[in-house]
Amino acid sequence: QIREQIRLDDSKEPMVFQQRYRLEPMTPAALFPVPATDYEHDDKDHARQEYARLWEGFEQALAEIPASHREALPLWLDHFETLWACYASAIPSAAAFNVKPDVSLYDHSKAVAALAVALWRYHHDQGHDPETVLRALADRADWNEQKFLLIQGDCFGIQDFIFATGGETQKRAAKLLRGRSFYVSLLSECAALRVLEALDLPGTSQIINAAGKFLIVAPKTPETVERLVAVQRELDAWFLTHAWGLSGIGLAWEPACCNDFLKGSSGHRPFVDLIKRLFQRLEEIKLRRFDLCGAQPP
Repeated sequence: QIREQIRLDDSKEPMVFQQRYRLEPMTPAALFPVPATDYEHDDKDHARQEYARLWEGFEQALAEIPASHREALPLWLDHFETLWACYASAIPSAAAFNVKPDVSLYDHSKAVAALAVALWRYHHDQGHDPETVLRALADRADWNEQKFLLIQGDCFGIQDFIFATGGETQKRAAKLLRGRSFYVSLLSECAALRVLEALDLPGTSQIINAAGKFLIVAPKTPETVERLVAVQRELDAWFLTHAWGLSGIGLAWEPACCNDFLKGSSGHRPFVDLIKRLFQRLEEIKLRRFDLCGAQPP
């Protein structure tokens, strides 16, 4: 758990965690870790029963989704993802072969789904032959081809908005700060949903949405870029009209290939380099907000 990973020195010794999260659905009580000595055991039958109870609860919750919502695929997928997060967030993505179980099955499966959707859309939209694509992927013959587009969204001007006139007074200061912070979160969520809608992507293609930032995995096609440019113009126009340009949301995107998502070695970390390029691109977007000097106004 997070507190056990905090260190006050530069020690490189491997961490030995003393606490564990219980294998239970996400509830307020399950958010608190328990001592590993009181929870871990070698009773495999007991462990199987825990997993069985979790799966049975998941199946029961799926059956309780209203029938009208099952008929609308996007709405059903939202239900499914919420339930999957509730029941799979405490399941390790892998625990065999001495793998450190520091990623939940929910986070792992959602990232895989986002990559799979982007990969399928890239080839489908360009009319590639499925059998040829499968062979190339299996042989890693096309792993250097840039098929993905990582889209980073970020709110700028947040501090000026949250601490604007009225927020610094003692009267209802806490409520004002909480309300404005919640408003920023809503703006970020709406912008992410607009990007997903414009690109015809499911909600699972959004990997992160927190602190005014979101990350979406999309296929790298000319049509994707054209739609992103159009969405950025929509966002710019809205913030210029309603926020007088004091705040806004910028979109940055960076192409990536399959090899960019590999772990790499200590001297070559392709994914780390990819994220650095994406954040550098985002900083450039922030420095030319609203593209007021562009050829076409938003």
